[in-house]
Amino acid sequence: MKTKVKSWVRQERNMAGFKDKFPTATPEVAARKSPYRPTLPSPDGDSNPFAKQLASGDKDVRDATFAALAKWLGAKAGAIEVLDMKKIWKGLFYAMWHADGWDVQEEVAEQMASLVHKLKHKVALSYVGVFFITARREWVGIDRHRMDKYLLLVRRVTSHVLRYCADRAWATGVVTDVAEMLMRTALVPGGKSEQGVVDIGLRLHVAELFMPELRKVAAGKDDIEVGCDRDKENE
Repeated sequence: MKTKVKSWVRQERNMAGFKDKFPTATPEVAARKSPYRPTLPSPDGDSNPFAKQLASGDKDVRDATFAALAKWLGAKAGAIEVLDMKKIWKGLFYAMWHADGWDVQEEVAEQMASLVHKLKHKVALSYVGVFFITARREWVGIDRHRMDKYLLLVRRVTSHVLRYCADRAWATGVVTDVAEMLMRTALVPGGKSEQGVVDIGLRLHVAELFMPELRKVAAGKDDIEVGCDRDKENE
């Protein structure tokens, strides 16, 4: 007759002799003695260190880097290379990935979206356009546990780009540029590089929220209180 062995006994027997082969606990990271100072791009433009720092697991690093990025982009008068902006948004996308808790997510989304108001026109168009390009490429990889934060980010970016137009009195040139940018990057993208991108969920989301956000901006009701109840009407 075969004797049954309890599962926990069998587990202890299987683990015998392997105790020292498993990695030890991760050591605690020493507290930083001074505020983090981000590494900035080189003057010759050969390197763009923002992405790695923005995607850091350390919130202090991410916050300091975003502040430096905002100043760096705000000082740019002309258009930025698309590749450089893609690297920046790759980092920003994963900075949002690290944001845990609704209040933090709302704050991060608002910071990223509102940055458009501090940028020159060409830089602002590139900033928002590459955001949608990045979101479309990454959309299929977002799991259901993180989807809400990215839906929020898309809503806030869309709202702020409409506010950007409103603050310029809906000038024809500005509205035309923004409309063409949204059409080309968010709603009806084209080109060989777009083949195989599964982004229908994002495009439907933008189409669904566009008119409600436009009405809020037109009525001057697009401001939100960061950290308020996510079930409120403007959330």
